[in-house]
Amino acid sequence: MSAPLLWIGIPLIIAIVLWFISRRRLAAVFVASGVSLALALLAWLLPIEQSVTWGPLTVDLGSALVILGRRFVLSNADRPILILMYVFGTCWFLGARVAGAHRYFLPIGLSMIALLIAALAVEPFLYAALLVETAVLINIPMLVPPGQRAGQGVLRFLIFQSLAFPFVLLAGWTSAVYEANPVDTRFLSLAILFLGLGFSFWLAVFP
Repeated sequence: MSAPLLWIGIPLIIAIVLWFISRRRLAAVFVASGVSLALALLAWLLPIEQSVTWGPLTVDLGSALVILGRRFVLSNADRPILILMYVFGTCWFLGARVAGAHRYFLPIGLSMIALLIAALAVEPFLYAALLVETAVLINIPMLVPPGQRAGQGVLRFLIFQSLAFPFVLLAGWTSAVYEANPVDTRFLSLAILFLGLGFSFWLAVFP
């Protein structure tokens, strides 16, 4: 098994299952929080690209997964982020029951965590913008309960996140051009400018 399959693929599959059992809210909460906690514990216990033996069981996690020609790579250096995100996810899903979140909160929340980890892992970096934009789009139904209209805050969130998307794509393209022709530093300056604009929109701090 590969690390991207464990921490990206399996949560996406569980999110689809949660969508169909979302009417059973208590069961869905236990499944979502249990899976998230289990993934956090596995990120803590299982090193990547190293064999671990537990009695008769030997676990060997590869670091890379190739899908449609794109590589998803998770290394040991990424394990603290995996632990942090899935621990937050566990608290998030348990708190959803107390807060009375709508039934689509759990599957969307778990899939969003998996997509953000995929954005961290994908190579080349250019495709991270596509995954972040996908996470933003599926996040909207989580922020707007079924049957209600989107408020001004949700619309502004969608606008800022979507405006960041082309700038991050341009940053990836110009950085690739600079790598092919490192003598021309104009592309490096453009890449820094586009990336700065993209993150400014992502963080909603654009003046």
